[in-house]
Amino acid sequence: MELKKNETDYTNDYDDKNTYSNPSDILFNQDNLDTPYQITNINVKSKKSDQDTRKIILIVAGIIIFIGLTIFKYNGRHKFDGTYELIGAINYGVYFTVEELEQNSGMDIYARLEVKGTNCKFEYDYTYVKESFSAYFKIDGNDISMQSGGEYLYGKYDPKDETITLTEGGMSLVLKKID
Repeated sequence: MELKKNETDYTNDYDDKNTYSNPSDILFNQDNLDTPYQITNINVKSKKSDQDTRKIILIVAGIIIFIGLTIFKYNGRHKFDGTYELIGAINYGVYFTVEELEQNSGMDIYARLEVKGTNCKFEYDYTYVKESFSAYFKIDGNDISMQSGGEYLYGKYDPKDETITLTEGGMSLVLKKID
């Protein structure tokens, strides 16, 4: 008995795919009775490599560092930081608004305090008197002290109204946070 040779014609197969002719083509001696069988890649679960684990750890560590730096930067900004403008004055227990002070004095009155951490800049303008100075700004609870050169100015912070009241010789300036 003689074995029959494989006479399958592989010339119709595609070179870019791992394909083989359909066995029914051999049996019935016809081409393309059915689509060819295709060998495809089979996904097999493989163990995660150490490199994938390292990448995940580095990504998570990067996110944690970013969040930590953001929180540190946010907390580094003092809750008192911002710009305050004069809204009134207290003279021996009597409160006057800026408008009332301007009306009574006949002058334009403007004062502004900019606080950035432990530094501040105070400027005021009373029509004929304009001045500004920088000072060291210290807060202890709600007590405020400003030091410029050898001079000190003391005050209080009201967190409810976001106002700073600076007192000097029986007169107090009330400044409200605008930003």
